[in-house]
Amino acid sequence: MHIPQGMGYALLGNVPAITGIYMALFPVLVYFVLGTSRHISMGNGFTTGAAIHVFTSQIKDLLGLKLEKFDGVFNIGLTYIDIFSKLYTIKWAAVIVSAVALTMLLVNNEILK
Repeated sequence: MHIPQGMGYALLGNVPAITGIYMALFPVLVYFVLGTSRHISMGNGFTTGAAIHVFTSQIKDLLGLKLEKFDGVFNIGLTYIDIFSKLYTIKWAAVIVSAVALTMLLVNNEILK
């Protein structure tokens, strides 16, 4: 499971998929030699970073905003500055559709499951 997960995270980070294969292999080897837990191979920080990256890339669609694409080290921060500066242009139809869809997903996952 580490190889497909690592490849997926690599593609999220806009790097070649082979990087994800290396990311899946080397942490396991390092943890095998140095680690105290045999269950953790990528760590919580990487997962949190990937979640923030995915949320940031989707928020424009949830709010119906047209945002600039930023490159570089501070692209997430610049994206949030752009989001907050354009909050007055939110398309409420997109917000309502997004809220209904997220509510349906949460109800299905938490209550009906």
